[in-house]
Amino acid sequence: MYFQYGETEINYLKRKDKRLASVIDAIGHIERKLDDNLFAAVVRHIVGQQISSKAQATVWARLETRLKDVTPFAVHAASAQELQGLGMSLRKAEYIKDFADKIVSVVSGGCLKNVNNECKDYRKFYHEIYRV
Repeated sequence: MYFQYGETEINYLKRKDKRLASVIDAIGHIERKLDDNLFAAVVRHIVGQQISSKAQATVWARLETRLKDVTPFAVHAASAQELQGLGMSLRKAEYIKDFADKIVSVVSGGCLKNVNNECKDYRKFYHEIYRV
């Protein structure tokens, strides 16, 4: 699966930034592969924040080896300390764990609590996520 865009989007960007327009003309169309596992994509970006691409690839490989499939349920089953042991900071491990725990809670019939500690209906979960 690739990120889809066409002439409308390209022309918009070119109108907004002349230097970008020259780069677009020089490079041409770019096929940007998308990850169809949105949870794993978010986790991969958290892992990769403020570290080199090579370090991210190393930590990600360890995470995939440990979990087999990077899903909310697999992360939920691991501890933050286990995730940290794969090479990420404890803070990142806690963020990833919290994200997975909230999804598992919603899917398991629980509720998603907002910043006011109010229980939200799981159908509203997607609206909360997309606002972030």
